[in-house]
Amino acid sequence: MRAKGINYVHYPQLGVPREQREQLAKTNNWKEFFKWYDENVIPKLDGILNGGKLKELDKPYAFMRVEKDPNKCHRHRIALALEKEGLKSIDL
Repeated sequence: MRAKGINYVHYPQLGVPREQREQLAKTNNWKEFFKWYDENVIPKLDGILNGGKLKELDKPYAFMRVEKDPNKCHRHRIALALEKEGLKSIDL
């Protein structure tokens, strides 16, 4: 991938802890799950963006997901938060 100019960067702090995934599996309560994610994980984006780890925001970034519906993906929540910062996102 690097030969094509594509770099992979892993941000485990933006993931979902096992306990939260298990709770979602038990309750299927997406509203509560995303409320938790927005309150506990999305704020970490500020440290990543302003902490210099994503200095070159003029380059495209991709968030890979496996869910068919982007509205049931925590990475989509990241894209929505970045849109609030003026970036554009597209679900493919």
